[in-house]
Amino acid sequence: PLALAYKAINTLDSMVGYRNDRYREFGWAAARLDDLANFIPARIAAVIVPAAGWLAGKDGAKAFRIALRDGRNHPSPNSGIPEAAMAGALGIKLGGLSFYNSVPSAKPFIGEDRNALSLARIKESVGIAYLSSILFMGMGISFIFFIGRR
Repeated sequence: PLALAYKAINTLDSMVGYRNDRYREFGWAAARLDDLANFIPARIAAVIVPAAGWLAGKDGAKAFRIALRDGRNHPSPNSGIPEAAMAGALGIKLGGLSFYNSVPSAKPFIGEDRNALSLARIKESVGIAYLSSILFMGMGISFIFFIGRR
């Protein structure tokens, strides 16, 4: 039930959580609820993503430092943390000019420009994301096992 509720919150935010006139009255609630639901998972990612990066042969300590340093630079209170950790693990810089519905949006930069953005970096990020998922799942199973023994 909690997983379904979380998915519903996330989907609602994706559908109406925009900062525009059409959804202002309803969308703000969906966006704030999504921020609340992702507060703890985003901070767990500040540890899990660097650990996965380290397992993938990257600089996990640097990834953690970048997550702490640049995680708050993102407009979202949560998504900047795992983005910064991934950028730190890969040694890349993310951010800058983006477009949403053809409207330009300048975002602060996250990470450092040590490696060029390339298909290789994308493949590495997918590997780190898979490892992060496995680590998080292992952490959850361990937690359930620990709670079940009490």
